[in-house]
Amino acid sequence: GIPCLPFVVGRNKMTVEGGESTAESTQLVTKEENAVESTTNVDQPAGELVVAEEEQTDLDRLHDAILIATTQPYNKTFVAQYYHDVNSIPEQIDQLKQVHTLHLDNNYNLEEIPDSIRELAANLNELKLGYNRLTSLPAGLCWLRNLRVLVLCNNRLDCIPPDLHRMERLETLDLSSNQIKALPPSIERCIVLKRVDLINNPLLHYEDDLSQIESMPMSPHQKMCDFCGSDMPEKPEDRLFTIAFRNIADHNRMPVCYWLCSGNCLTILEETKDDTPIPVWKLQYD
Repeated sequence: GIPCLPFVVGRNKMTVEGGESTAESTQLVTKEENAVESTTNVDQPAGELVVAEEEQTDLDRLHDAILIATTQPYNKTFVAQYYHDVNSIPEQIDQLKQVHTLHLDNNYNLEEIPDSIRELAANLNELKLGYNRLTSLPAGLCWLRNLRVLVLCNNRLDCIPPDLHRMERLETLDLSSNQIKALPPSIERCIVLKRVDLINNPLLHYEDDLSQIESMPMSPHQKMCDFCGSDMPEKPEDRLFTIAFRNIADHNRMPVCYWLCSGNCLTILEETKDDTPIPVWKLQYD
């Protein structure tokens, strides 16, 4: 008999930027086992690979695909879709520093993006995370300073990281079909932002009467007052917010939520802003 080691094959299609063809890359990952005589593969020729994809999970396949991509620096696009059993992206995604376009959409159970995605800041200019189950975004996402297109549609997001302005080249932001009630003030500082898609979000149904708002979600990354920059109070009942309607990109009168550390900041904000905020402020209870 001939000792037979099973090989697991992970596949991922990679598209060369600017090219017309799509190359399929394959990595062979050896699963080490004790070398025992095979009784079921007696007719197998020496050296033939045994493909055992059924032993891999979707997470294994995605991990393998990322490893393959790190060995192919000429590939500028990485697409990982329809990994239905993956609920978080492997930390190794930070190794794809050569990638300009990253599509992680249509992974229907995906709930988490690692903060290490910030390591792709040098080259990444398009990121698609739509049609997943994201409920929050990592702070590191806002450090993608060269990002021009960000697609977050059809998730479960109810707030946006407050440091959105760090994406200083962001031109297109798709937030459609989420649970977003208001935008962070930093979005006003995205000076090259041309298009924001906000369809199918609660914020599009507000009018000047904000009595319907019982509470406003605060980003877990909100550490400082949106007005004075001081640390936010530790006690949830001491945190204040107000909402002002602003013209954002191609939208008029979008509700922008200001988280404030004190009533004094609220008063000064109302006196100094050109567009006086709606005179409604509430306490946020977690």
